[in-house]
Amino acid sequence: MVGCGYLTEQGGRVAATFDYGKQSVAAFNEAARAGTLRYEQGAAEQAGRMYHDMADGLLELRAKMQQLPQSDGYGGFESGRQLQQGFGWKAAEAIRILDQLIEGALRLKEAYLRAGGMVEAADEANRAAIAHINEGLDGK
Repeated sequence: MVGCGYLTEQGGRVAATFDYGKQSVAAFNEAARAGTLRYEQGAAEQAGRMYHDMADGLLELRAKMQQLPQSDGYGGFESGRQLQQGFGWKAAEAIRILDQLIEGALRLKEAYLRAGGMVEAADEANRAAIAHINEGLDGK
């Protein structure tokens, strides 16, 4: 997965935006779905496993990031509260970017499995990606 980041202004704050190549991944998946792109099953399975492991690692990192704003130790002063809010905002931005990377890894897993002719496993990866997206939309 190749990505690039850039900054945009959102609500008076500068927000990081990350493009992991969503359009390229979608085109890869569509070519696999149409049968114009095929991989040997073993190679596709290995690639799918690598992207599954990547998604798992990113999910672990996401869980750690969710705990950061709740950390103690900022003190009772206004500056401590502001510092905690700032870190909370940065953690939320990081979680948003991690969500995009997780979706990308799951979509690539799906594409490789589909290209290897493992349609049921690819459909399962697609369901996992959709569930992750829906979870993010629910604010979890």
